Amino acid sequence: MTSLNLRFYLAGYSGLLLPRAMRRLLARTNLHRAWLAGDMGVFKEERPEGMVACGVCDREWIQFRKGAGRAPAKLRTIAIHLISPFGR
Repeated sequence: MTSLNLRFYLAGYSGLLLPRAMRRLLARTNLHRAWLAGDMGVFKEERPEGMVACGVCDREWIQFRKGAGRAPAKLRTIAIHLISPFGR
């Protein structure tokens, strides 16, 4: 079983945009920080020189912050992502 923080991180990393009301409820919590880190693509990676934090500047992909593809997800979609974070 994965932690709730990891589930929110994976939801953010998959590009799931939380509605503004839900983000306001989660503001200043570890769940919001985990979702935001996933949405921004921040992660830690094991390299020969040790653990290296990779961030926004290290990404090899681009995700637009505006547009039709970034519409807030419905609550049902969010629930499905949080219940089964690794798919079916």
